[in-house]
Amino acid sequence: MQRFAVYSLILIAACASIAHGANVDGSFDIHFAGTGHEVVDVSPDSNDQGKVLRIQPDGKLLMTGTCGGIVCATRLRANGSYDNGIDGFGPARVGYLHFDSFIGFPTAVLLTDTVLLNDGRILLVGTGFTPQTSGAMVLASLAANGSALDPGMGGGAGYIRLQYDSAASVGNALLVQADHKILIAGYTTGPNGNDDMAIKRLMPDFSVDTAFGVNGHQTIAFELGGPSGADNDGASSVAVQSDGRILLAGTAQAQTSSEIAVARLLANGQPDPSFGTNQDGRVHFPLPANNPYTTASAMRIDSRGRIVLVGTTKGSNTSAQCVINRLLTDGSQDSGFHAGIRNCFMFPSAVSTAIANCSICRCRRMAPSSPQVRQ
Repeated sequence: MQRFAVYSLILIAACASIAHGANVDGSFDIHFAGTGHEVVDVSPDSNDQGKVLRIQPDGKLLMTGTCGGIVCATRLRANGSYDNGIDGFGPARVGYLHFDSFIGFPTAVLLTDTVLLNDGRILLVGTGFTPQTSGAMVLASLAANGSALDPGMGGGAGYIRLQYDSAASVGNALLVQADHKILIAGYTTGPNGNDDMAIKRLMPDFSVDTAFGVNGHQTIAFELGGPSGADNDGASSVAVQSDGRILLAGTAQAQTSSEIAVARLLANGQPDPSFGTNQDGRVHFPLPANNPYTTASAMRIDSRGRIVLVGTTKGSNTSAQCVINRLLTDGSQDSGFHAGIRNCFMFPSAVSTAIANCSICRCRRMAPSSPQVRQ
């Protein structure tokens, strides 16, 4: 299976905007780690890459990622200090952990997403690699205090390996539904040998929900290059509407181009015939510019049910630009958002440098009455 190329937009995760004290104009909050930012060094002998930031109900900050090819996690208190001590996080309560105890994956397990369960446990999804396989989805559960993998999953192992009809697969996004069922979205090798969008649903006890889709999972192929073309489709984000319908957003890729792709499923995992111009549950679109490579990396549903997408676009010889777009509930372009045109923009180089140098930071938010704040 080919690995699906996704250009990540790191800006969104770079700054956790949390109010503290007086409202100011977005400057660094010096109450956080004394400077407004903190550099977390989990494993001094390897590269540490934070991937996901989650804010717990108690205000503590959980950051998970990959450290030297193994999964790692760090938890900070709300003031930016390591969550260590008597009730701290990680083995020996030092505030962090890193582990490679996924038997059967000697090469690496690359973490891609994290969610917090209601009971405090930490659910992790990633991709495991072996010399014989090009990728296998791994779902793990971590004890709430980070001390060890959860023995309640996988017969005591703390993790399970998930497959789509024995095909190689990659998990990119996690979501826990209101009924505590678990959605895992990404991509898998389809019947034509190319990657297709894929989603799997598990019951709260981590068993497969066989009532969902086809034997617990569903795949969506966009086939931009035709049934026998070099197509690679994948989902980077998943969301659930208030009526239980499920949205997937990512990329549909052809030989020399890629487009933003969105799919919607009914609550039972079947394609939604009320979504998309062809009533097949799918929409895809390029940018109206000379940028052949475009992807959606994140998606949210706003209070009116509209679909907000953010991602990246890039030409063959141009720098990458941010993309933000909004769709109506039926998947059509929202003419009230940037005149119905997908908005592309670049940040000044100074801002980009500041983002790249900030491992985890907190900014004060602006006062609601400020004229600079827009809905």
